[in-house]
Amino acid sequence: MPLYEYECEECGSEFEVRRAITESEGEVECPACGETECRQVFSGFAFGASSASGSCAPAPGRRFG
Repeated sequence: MPLYEYECEECGSEFEVRRAITESEGEVECPACGETECRQVFSGFAFGASSASGSCAPAPGRRFG
């Protein structure tokens, strides 16, 4: 299930909610103040597996190009 980020319009708290895509448009409640006026915050995401070094090096025995 995707993880959605929200910001509360009342208290400014930022929080995450894991829910099904089919529920992505549903109402969410701020865990800090209980307000339901929250907006979804769009941020970057990671795709694929990460490497231990964080670099984008070719596999052993391979060359770029």
